[in-house]
Amino acid sequence: MAPTPLERGVAVPAEWIHLPALQRFICARPERAEFRGGRRSYHPTPWALDVQSHLRSLRLPLPPSESLLVDLDEQGEVIAACHSGYDSDGDVLLVFAIGVRPDHQGAGLAMNLLSQVIGSVGPGRPDLVARIDVRNARSQRLFAGAGFEDTGARSGDDLALWARSSSDPLG
Repeated sequence: MAPTPLERGVAVPAEWIHLPALQRFICARPERAEFRGGRRSYHPTPWALDVQSHLRSLRLPLPPSESLLVDLDEQGEVIAACHSGYDSDGDVLLVFAIGVRPDHQGAGLAMNLLSQVIGSVGPGRPDLVARIDVRNARSQRLFAGAGFEDTGARSGDDLALWARSSSDPLG
């Protein structure tokens, strides 16, 4: 059952019944890349398209080491989602992807999801990390507001590693 408007911002763990709505989930505007000049594609926010593709491609149920939280509208459509999971040693909780439908962006849903993920990790537990596209200022502000810091580490695909100690209070 979808949360009522008064319960908005309280995400639920995704179940198999949410899969069709997840596969329709849109967090990138426009929804698809344009093809310009043969095989070359263009999108103004390719990181949002990557997150959308990642979330749509998930298959439920997830492995026990992973979690997918979804926030649903009154019709049961996904309006926000966050995929996270522990590394193979259980030492680090990775935030793989977080996305909000464009017509709900700016309403605090991403911070609510991230806060729920952070709250699921108790003191003395694994630290949290996220890889954020260096061009994605909105996600950088979100994660900074939740107590994450840019470590300065970069990968070849323009992703910055952001980290947060699990013992830090929420931003």
